[in-house]
Amino acid sequence: MPPAHIILFDGMCTLCSKYVQLVINRDSKAVFKFASLQSETGQQLRR
Repeated sequence: MPPAHIILFDGMCTLCSKYVQLVINRDSKAVFKFASLQSETGQQLRR
């Protein structure tokens, strides 16, 4: 299994959330995964 390409983003930032939507819309092969910095997953990945 190839390594995951995880993008961490500020879930409180409107611009960041719009960017995530842009990437999702263009990521037809579902290469990227996303986690907000405020989520439990985001917190764990930052460690």
